[in-house]
Amino acid sequence: MAIEFECPECRATLRVGDEARGKKAQCPQCGKISELPREVASSQSTETEPVVSLERGGEALDLGGSQITKGPMLPARITFNAVLSRGWKIASERYSLALAGSTLFLLLSFAGGMVANALSEWAHLVGDPISIVFVATFSKVLFDTWLSGGVTLFFLNLTRGQLARIGDLFLGGKYLWRILGVNLLLFLLFSLIILFGCGIPALIGYLAASDAVAAPKVENQADVIKKEKFEEIAPAKGKNAADQKLPVDQVPAVTKADHGLAQNGDRLEQSPRAEAAMTGFGIGFIIVSVPMILLGIMFSQAVILVVDRGMGSVEALRQSIRITRGNRWALFLLGVVLAFMGFLGALACGVGLFFVMPLVWVIGTTAFLAMTGQLPER
Repeated sequence: MAIEFECPECRATLRVGDEARGKKAQCPQCGKISELPREVASSQSTETEPVVSLERGGEALDLGGSQITKGPMLPARITFNAVLSRGWKIASERYSLALAGSTLFLLLSFAGGMVANALSEWAHLVGDPISIVFVATFSKVLFDTWLSGGVTLFFLNLTRGQLARIGDLFLGGKYLWRILGVNLLLFLLFSLIILFGCGIPALIGYLAASDAVAAPKVENQADVIKKEKFEEIAPAKGKNAADQKLPVDQVPAVTKADHGLAQNGDRLEQSPRAEAAMTGFGIGFIIVSVPMILLGIMFSQAVILVVDRGMGSVEALRQSIRITRGNRWALFLLGVVLAFMGFLGALACGVGLFFVMPLVWVIGTTAFLAMTGQLPER
């Protein structure tokens, strides 16, 4: 049997084993230590995650087999104005902490990218680029995924009004593989959409075009350069300089630079098949952009569900579809606004991002909490 009670600080619904009656417990959400009630209604809930600790006699004691859970998600409709206004208010009230967490996250991400680039450059110097670049790239992906779990946890606690610590940024390890699974599944999905949605029109355009309708043939660039050099050395009125007899030692040579110019000029002339394939690819990309944006909105809450609810990759994607239903237009508008804010922040050599990203994170997290009925009362 389990007993259920509400944290007096953050109002989270918690469950612990029956043996914990009357003891002191620390809420895993806000860190508040309070005495558990002695008489509460029992619960048989199966949605559980490990409890943190009890405190007795000044020592933190493990609950052993006891479990603790959060309250149920209650999908709700959100509006663009309400989320933006509430998120802005929360960010304003806790901006210093949000700025500190966001800045550390950006610096760590930037440092990870610098290390990965340095390893790639070193790989080319030692003559073993493939294996080292692969290890560097994979390590960077793992590092960024680990960071994303930590920063998501940090802003969940901050936006809820709970105890948010800078150390939360380093607690993404337990979510690493599930977040990586979400990202991998989404990468495969969007890759297939682009492959078929853009590749098929490109292939049709390539096969439908004919090389018979070619552009008028122009004089070889190398011959043009050589002819111009002849005219510079031996100009003559009414007579082509190329027809004049010059000593062998005065015949101008076409340099490597001239050959490069000629080759570059030749590359500008694409065959009708290549042009048709590129046109088909562009048309296909425009067509698939709309469903890709819709899918991006539908799955946008998967990572935060992994962190907040401890869900697996597939379940998080499925639940993301459920909680975004009816909210996709509001999420689209929020995405446009947040992207524009990020763009403005990047204008000043990226420095503005440090000040804008706290707002972006808080507003995005506010939308999630509002959609799942977890946003604290004002």
